[in-house]
Amino acid sequence: SSRVEEQDYFIAKVESILEKNYADMSLSVGMIAEELNMPMRLVSSQYKQKTGYGLLDRIHSFRVEKAKALDTQDSVYEIAERCGYENVNTFIRVFRKYTGKTPGRFRGN
Repeated sequence: SSRVEEQDYFIAKVESILEKNYADMSLSVGMIAEELNMPMRLVSSQYKQKTGYGLLDRIHSFRVEKAKALDTQDSVYEIAERCGYENVNTFIRVFRKYTGKTPGRFRGN
Protein backbone atom coordinates (compact mmCIF):
# COMPACT_ATOMS: atom_id res chain seq x y z
CA SER A 1 0.00 0.00 0.00
CA SER A 2 1.22 3.51 -0.76
CA ARG A 3 0.88 4.64 2.86
CA VAL A 4 3.43 2.07 3.94
CA GLU A 5 5.80 3.07 1.14
CA GLU A 6 5.38 6.71 2.06
CA GLN A 7 6.15 5.87 5.68
CA ASP A 8 9.22 3.81 4.76
CA TYR A 9 10.42 6.59 2.48
CA PHE A 10 10.15 9.15 5.28
CA ILE A 11 12.05 6.94 7.74
CA ALA A 12 14.65 6.06 5.09
CA LYS A 13 15.17 9.77 4.35
CA VAL A 14 15.64 10.55 8.04
CA GLU A 15 18.08 7.65 8.43
CA SER A 16 20.11 8.77 5.42
CA ILE A 17 20.32 12.29 6.84
CA LEU A 18 21.55 10.80 10.13
CA GLU A 19 24.10 8.67 8.30
CA LYS A 20 25.44 11.68 6.44
CA ASN A 21 25.45 14.10 9.37
CA TYR A 22 25.83 12.23 12.66
CA ALA A 23 29.38 13.56 13.09
CA ASP A 24 28.19 17.14 12.62
CA MET A 25 27.90 18.89 15.97
CA SER A 26 25.09 21.07 14.65
CA LEU A 27 22.89 18.08 13.76
CA SER A 28 19.46 18.65 15.27
CA VAL A 29 15.79 17.99 14.68
CA GLY A 30 15.69 21.44 13.08
CA MET A 31 18.47 20.56 10.66
CA ILE A 32 16.69 17.34 9.68
CA ALA A 33 13.44 19.25 9.14
CA GLU A 34 15.30 21.73 6.94
CA GLU A 35 16.81 18.90 4.87
CA LEU A 36 13.37 17.36 4.43
CA ASN A 37 11.88 20.76 3.71
CA MET A 38 9.19 20.16 6.33
CA PRO A 39 8.15 22.04 9.47
CA MET A 40 10.05 20.84 12.53
CA ARG A 41 6.91 20.00 14.53
CA LEU A 42 5.59 17.88 11.67
CA VAL A 43 8.87 15.99 11.28
CA SER A 44 8.93 15.29 15.02
CA SER A 45 5.34 14.14 15.24
CA GLN A 46 5.57 12.04 12.05
CA TYR A 47 8.72 10.33 13.26
CA LYS A 48 7.24 9.60 16.69
CA GLN A 49 4.03 8.33 15.13
CA LYS A 50 5.83 6.01 12.70
CA THR A 51 8.56 4.67 14.98
CA GLY A 52 7.39 5.22 18.53
CA TYR A 53 10.60 7.14 19.24
CA GLY A 54 11.38 10.79 19.52
CA LEU A 55 13.68 12.06 16.80
CA LEU A 56 16.17 13.58 19.23
CA ASP A 57 16.25 10.20 20.90
CA ARG A 58 17.06 8.64 17.53
CA ILE A 59 19.87 11.12 16.88
CA HIS A 60 21.49 10.05 20.15
CA SER A 61 20.92 6.33 19.68
CA PHE A 62 22.28 6.54 16.13
CA ARG A 63 25.43 8.28 17.36
CA VAL A 64 25.87 5.71 20.13
CA GLU A 65 25.62 2.88 17.56
CA LYS A 66 28.36 4.59 15.56
CA ALA A 67 30.49 5.09 18.66
CA LYS A 68 30.19 1.41 19.58
CA ALA A 69 31.52 0.46 16.15
CA LEU A 70 34.59 2.70 16.33
CA ASP A 71 38.13 1.58 16.97
CA THR A 72 38.66 1.05 20.67
CA GLN A 73 42.20 2.42 20.49
CA ASP A 74 40.82 5.95 20.23
CA SER A 75 40.30 8.09 23.30
CA VAL A 76 36.79 8.78 24.55
CA TYR A 77 37.38 12.41 23.55
CA GLU A 78 38.14 11.43 19.96
CA ILE A 79 35.15 9.12 19.77
CA ALA A 80 32.82 11.76 21.23
CA GLU A 81 34.03 14.28 18.68
CA ARG A 82 33.73 11.84 15.78
CA CYS A 83 30.17 11.11 16.74
CA GLY A 84 29.15 14.76 16.89
CA TYR A 85 29.52 15.50 20.60
CA GLU A 86 31.27 18.72 21.52
CA ASN A 87 31.20 17.85 25.19
CA VAL A 88 32.71 14.54 26.29
CA ASN A 89 30.56 14.45 29.44
CA THR A 90 27.39 14.72 27.37
CA PHE A 91 28.67 11.87 25.22
CA ILE A 92 29.42 9.69 28.26
CA ARG A 93 25.99 10.42 29.77
CA VAL A 94 24.18 9.64 26.51
CA PHE A 95 26.28 6.53 25.88
CA ARG A 96 25.47 5.22 29.36
CA LYS A 97 21.77 5.95 28.88
CA TYR A 98 21.62 3.80 25.73
CA THR A 99 24.01 1.00 26.67
CA GLY A 100 23.87 0.88 30.45
CA LYS A 101 27.65 1.33 30.55
CA THR A 102 30.17 4.10 30.28
CA PRO A 103 32.26 4.00 27.07
CA GLY A 104 35.28 2.77 29.05
CA ARG A 105 33.26 -0.01 30.68
CA PHE A 106 31.73 -0.94 27.36
CA ARG A 107 35.21 -1.53 25.94
CA GLY A 108 36.10 -3.64 28.93
CA ASN A 109 38.78 -1.26 30.16
